[in-house]
Amino acid sequence: MAASVRKFEEMKDVLMDPNSCRGSLNPYYVVKSPGNNITILPPILFGKEFNKTYGHYHKPHFPEKYTLLYGEGGFLIQKLKDPNDYYGEIGEVIFTRLEMDKEFLIPKGFGHCLINLGNDLLITRDNWDDKNADHEYKAIEAKRGMGYYAVKGKRGNVEFVPNPNYSHLPKVRVVELTI
Repeated sequence: MAASVRKFEEMKDVLMDPNSCRGSLNPYYVVKSPGNNITILPPILFGKEFNKTYGHYHKPHFPEKYTLLYGEGGFLIQKLKDPNDYYGEIGEVIFTRLEMDKEFLIPKGFGHCLINLGNDLLITRDNWDDKNADHEYKAIEAKRGMGYYAVKGKRGNVEFVPNPNYSHLPKVRVVELTI
């Protein structure tokens, strides 16, 4: 078992407002135990943007299953038009809220980012094992994040702001994808 920490300085590369990245808490922690990893995100706002994981694809494409253990969160997932072009255009963007103790499958070929939408810790378990595939972070970093930024709206709801570094971005579909 190994633990890793994502630091504020690293998150600047994928935030809507890199200057909003400061504070005493680290954005998130991952406790790796192949096939049974735990991810913990504190309730931090980067300006109006909800705390999130960095975002990545799998290379080669491989599905991943998550379970919400505690808190309130969701996933922003995006599928490439050309599955072999990690830096190419996005063909589909989906947002789903996680439900307590229910599994959520990141389908094969989707990049993904976990988002803390609540006022408490967000804790998930996933079935990822590094022997399945590599993580492709550079394509997300090159575009300064996923296709959309999830921000806190005036009523506290989730709103999506398009990332201007993507062209021909499809609208976000909000769906329930638990299995």
